[in-house]
Amino acid sequence: MERLNEELSRKKLAKSLNKFFKTTYYTERIIGLIESNEAYLKFDVVDEMCCFFNLTIQDLLYKKWSEYNQDFTDYLHNKITKHCHLPDENRTRIHQFSQLISHFNLVNKQDWVSFPKYDFIQRVYYDYFEKNVIDYSTCEIALNTFKFHYPNYLYKNNSGLVIKHDSAGILSVADHRDPISNDALKNGVEKIEHAIGLLLEVNTHKYDQGLFTSHNIEKLIEYFRCHNISLNNLSSNTLIPLSTLKNLYKNPKKLYFKDIHTLCNYLDFPINEISNYTSDIQDNIDAKNIGEHLAKLTNTGEIESFNQQYYLTSQETQLLIPSYCYESFIRQMKKDLNRGSDETMLFMEFKHFIFQWHFFNKLKILLSQKLNGKIGRDLFYMFTKTEIESALGNKLYPSNPVNLLGTLALNRISKFDNTSNKELQEIIEEQFK
Repeated sequence: MERLNEELSRKKLAKSLNKFFKTTYYTERIIGLIESNEAYLKFDVVDEMCCFFNLTIQDLLYKKWSEYNQDFTDYLHNKITKHCHLPDENRTRIHQFSQLISHFNLVNKQDWVSFPKYDFIQRVYYDYFEKNVIDYSTCEIALNTFKFHYPNYLYKNNSGLVIKHDSAGILSVADHRDPISNDALKNGVEKIEHAIGLLLEVNTHKYDQGLFTSHNIEKLIEYFRCHNISLNNLSSNTLIPLSTLKNLYKNPKKLYFKDIHTLCNYLDFPINEISNYTSDIQDNIDAKNIGEHLAKLTNTGEIESFNQQYYLTSQETQLLIPSYCYESFIRQMKKDLNRGSDETMLFMEFKHFIFQWHFFNKLKILLSQKLNGKIGRDLFYMFTKTEIESALGNKLYPSNPVNLLGTLALNRISKFDNTSNKELQEIIEEQFK
């Protein structure tokens, strides 16, 4: 599939592989044998193939058909490079995925609702809430502004890709109308980065216990030694011949991919860890078409389906609020206003609702700009309703946006890195409770 997707003949692929890896191993006949008899693929050959096509081994095993739909991925790539811009004076077009994840969010329409930041923060919040104009009318103005800007088009049948951007919302970081100080943001993001570092450290030591710095197959040998794993037990439990397992020590180049895959599954050892190339591939996110990244993140392969379910929103100019939080809060606020509830209480509740979600959004902006590679990609797709409810509990806005974003980020990263739940919860409890 990868060869055909790149429009390479077997002869041309063999020539390209030999040049890329400085070898003479690959021939048109070898490529044919590789494609026709996968059971006898050597692990090193698979590893090199993955590197050449810019895939991790996990990508190769689980890549879905949607990522091969060239018309779909090209459509997304072309739309984004044409309509997405950097927040600079020249409106520089975005051409790389690393640029996109630093300035935009990929959003599921069912999970988040987007509003123009300028109207809510630089106008309504600054003119009324920041100046403590405590009155029913302040809440009514905020309600009317939400109603006016509610993006109904997101829930209609969209024929095109929706990209939410409002140039009026791009203001100086020192704009006096923004209620959040740069110091508060910096401190919050540093706390989240520190927690991410702790999580990555746990993942690094999960399989090596800090005892080795080797690569490829040698990592498995070290793992056996650290955990007192015998080859005889492995052979009987995995049905891999003992003679094959001994090649881990004698001649790793003789190892077949199917045996390594079986071994990793049995040990719950990530197969990417023993690749010579995976770490570089994971962080080289700009080597892939933007559309292919979106297809993988959403598991969608049809233009119409993607446009109906997802949209892109500018981090700098849009205020994102979880849909269920927004709808429940607005519904309750309308009831309380109609009942004539205490105006000070309603004012403060509305003020906190806007402020805390604005703080959350600004933290996400700064965090996105500081993260890159695999982790930046993992956090580009905004958190799902299930993820938010799990971290937020029965509240409709965070009492501490740093803790909420930190918890969401760690949970998302751990999902892709197979961190044990116990270790994850220990870090969350220590850093964000």
